[in-house]
Amino acid sequence: NWVDLLGDGSNDIIPKEKIIITFDNTTTGGQYGGCMSDLRLGFENGFATPNKVQDEYENAKFTMTKDGDGLNRSDFIIDSNPIAGENQILGTIKTSGIYQETYHKIAHVFKKYNGGADECCLWSSSGSREVSIELENTQMPN
Repeated sequence: NWVDLLGDGSNDIIPKEKIIITFDNTTTGGQYGGCMSDLRLGFENGFATPNKVQDEYENAKFTMTKDGDGLNRSDFIIDSNPIAGENQILGTIKTSGIYQETYHKIAHVFKKYNGGADECCLWSSSGSREVSIELENTQMPN
């Protein structure tokens, strides 16, 4: 499901330096609560590409390049301190209850899921989990 969070489509510039997006993800199951992948953020020229991410379980900084190619790419570089470059957005993604195993960290939500165990994040039990995404930029476009 795609939602226009930042405007009415009129291409107005939002005069904010930080946008916070939160949503609940209801998970089900026994040992594993639920898996999420293919998270995409769209801007004025299409979907942004995940670029660099921290290798953390429940709280990861990331950068995304606003190149419009985000639906086609899901690879990214692991970086302990991502810094936004030109035409990039710096963000943080947070949640709780991630299964503490190498392949299922929160930043894996940006991967494209093709059936692999390392292509999604994975919560450890069922219930409702909040996901929070903070985007930082001096000019945040629609």
